[in-house]
Amino acid sequence: MDRKQNNFSFKDFFSLINQIYPKYWQLVVGIILGFISTGASLFVPQLAQIILNTSAPIWWPLLPSYLSVA
Repeated sequence: MDRKQNNFSFKDFFSLINQIYPKYWQLVVGIILGFISTGASLFVPQLAQIILNTSAPIWWPLLPSYLSVA
């Protein structure tokens, strides 16, 4: 069985997209929303870390005495 070498070409990729006659505004909106979603998913854990680290002095005295490490 002969294996063909897998050559990727952007020209072929874009011609494949053009064959379905896409609405380009929808394509651009989808790409932009994808970037926003990716950015948000990277930002939320950092935001949670900041919130949790800065709120520690607020709830620390509320811990029961057997949990505190003093």
